Amino acid sequence: MHRLQIPSLVIMSGRKILITGGLGYLGLWLTSACLQADYAVTIISRKSRNYPIEQQIELIECDLTNQVDCQRVLAGCQFDAVLHLASLNEGSNEHYAYEALLTNAWSTRNLLEYLPLTTHFIYFSTFHVYGRLQGIIDENTSPAPRSDYALTHYFAEQYIHKYQVIKGLQYSILRLSNIYGSPYYPDSSKWHLILNDLARSVYSSQEIKLQSNGLAQRDFLWKDDLSRIVLGLLQLPQATNMTLNISRERTWSMLDIAHEVQAAYTMFAGLHVPIHVNQDDTTPPPEPLSIKSEHVRSFLSYDLSDQFSTEAFNIFRLLAGN
Repeated sequence: MHRLQIPSLVIMSGRKILITGGLGYLGLWLTSACLQADYAVTIISRKSRNYPIEQQIELIECDLTNQVDCQRVLAGCQFDAVLHLASLNEGSNEHYAYEALLTNAWSTRNLLEYLPLTTHFIYFSTFHVYGRLQGIIDENTSPAPRSDYALTHYFAEQYIHKYQVIKGLQYSILRLSNIYGSPYYPDSSKWHLILNDLARSVYSSQEIKLQSNGLAQRDFLWKDDLSRIVLGLLQLPQATNMTLNISRERTWSMLDIAHEVQAAYTMFAGLHVPIHVNQDDTTPPPEPLSIKSEHVRSFLSYDLSDQFSTEAFNIFRLLAGN
């Protein structure tokens, strides 16, 4: 397949796109990117809320876990592409397994059952479906989910394969690594993510405390790079009908990120804050988990960057404004 070079902004005037979960942490970034590319954007959300986007969007309130609601809302709708982001955060409460099954898997089935065929259905899954904590994984690595979060995303992937067989669904499944960037809202549900957590902590206490020795490494992908890759997929003349890892293909340690947050706070407040690691944690650094993105790179050509300090600075501005 010919490799498509992704420009900084792809203009797709007049094309209609549906985004589920478009008001969430990841959804707002992709909604904004699609609007900048001049898509006509419709968002499905379980409940309405104010959103910090000036461009006009169509907002539909719909509970995707409810078959009757889906049939009522989706009948007769037609879109050029769908970005299916609606999912439940990883959790551990006593009802989580059931709630994740409904939100991550069953809602995907309802969406595919009642939405007319689209040009391109893009599902946002997770690298956690591989169940691997270290070593090298690529798209040929066999899934082995270890949590309800991972398992229910894998179930959703299987629904997509089912509807490809019975309805000719055109799709791309994206198994994302750790996506980072400043939340749009102070009441975001994603403050537990490492960059967000460290930035909020240093803003409130003027110090950085790591619960570990900071040596563990993870793959992190900047949210704007993800947005450009997704726009590149939408620009393709046809859907990939593939499962694609979307990753940075390099790792950062927790201590590396702490230093980025430290530098950003010095720029923001003029203060040099200390970094404290857990001295009792003598665990040797595990082998990094390397996530290869060979499939998407076979037909999309793009460059990636690291923007931890910039996003930490944006988090400080968000917190200062509220």
